Amino acid sequence: MSDASYAIKQGDAYALPIRVSIDGEAISERDLLLIESVEFMVSEDIRKVYPDDVVFDSANGVFLVPVTQAETFTLEDGDTIRVDVRVEFSGGDVIGTHTMEQLRVLDALSEEEL
Repeated sequence: MSDASYAIKQGDAYALPIRVSIDGEAISERDLLLIESVEFMVSEDIRKVYPDDVVFDSANGVFLVPVTQAETFTLEDGDTIRVDVRVEFSGGDVIGTHTMEQLRVLDALSEEEL
């Protein structure tokens, strides 16, 4: 198991900041004009898509990928999960990114949604 970039706790609900790079260059607000959609897979079960579910934070150059308490409760304690990204350009090309964020899942004592 590889080291995770950071941790997420079961029951967390917030927007994951994900920087997306293609060919070593981070996607900027200017690049969004050429992009039709961006798919984010958080583990194998949580799928979010820009611009429907995800927003781009131009001040920090990251996509904010929201996860709900219900979604993070489905993650297994102790797992290291990946966030995989594919970008669909306006011309129809689809390119998967080479780097994936990794999240370490921490256990929650309570399984109640707040």
